[in-house]
Amino acid sequence: MTDYINLGHMRLLSPGEIRATSQPVHYIPHHGIWQRGDSGPKLRVVFHASRPTSTGHSLNDVVFTGPSLQPSLWRVLLKWRRHRIAFCTDVKMMYRQIWIDPRDVNLQRVLWSPSDKEPEVHYQLLTATYGQSCAPYLALRTLQQLCSDEGHHHPEAATDLLNESLANRGGFPLRKWVANSPELLDDLPSDVCLRPTWIHLSTGGPVTELGVCWDPTSDSFQLTPPSVNGMQETKREILSQK
Repeated sequence: MTDYINLGHMRLLSPGEIRATSQPVHYIPHHGIWQRGDSGPKLRVVFHASRPTSTGHSLNDVVFTGPSLQPSLWRVLLKWRRHRIAFCTDVKMMYRQIWIDPRDVNLQRVLWSPSDKEPEVHYQLLTATYGQSCAPYLALRTLQQLCSDEGHHHPEAATDLLNESLANRGGFPLRKWVANSPELLDDLPSDVCLRPTWIHLSTGGPVTELGVCWDPTSDSFQLTPPSVNGMQETKREILSQK
């Protein structure tokens, strides 16, 4: 949460602001979890926008979710593997690059204290928040608008947002680059690559992309079957381990 404050993604509310508002107010519950990654475990914040309030409804019950803009996974995989050179990259803190309309940020209040010895303080989350049902739509719709607004600077990249300069124009820095060709990664700084060198990529095992295990060095997908030790090997039991 300190990271949110330092980056300007969360704003402290004054006592007057806490009380003086004619707009609806909602406080989002949250807690921390340890998430495993290539760079080691990292503490992340989980926001519970689906938790009902005293009204019996949650924030996700009343916000407009928006239409689904994500293509199906199998379409993405097929399109991705049509080409000899395959690569993946992530937008750094994608949701937190998207600012929420100031008229709506009172629906994203949180209580937080840096330690259990200090009183909780009221804050507003100022960006799209992971855990809200509308966040995926806001993220993808913003990317579409970026291509519409800035695509003329990079017309060949605008269709798929493949150009790093185009992404940076919208405030979406790209990181965790990984590819099946070392030449594609040679010109990138090591700190924006998923693993610092091709040797690390070849010895570090497969990576997870689009929900599947992919070994970039052999350019192959891998499947780890579920363990069946100590259980009856029936079709039902095996499928339940997926």
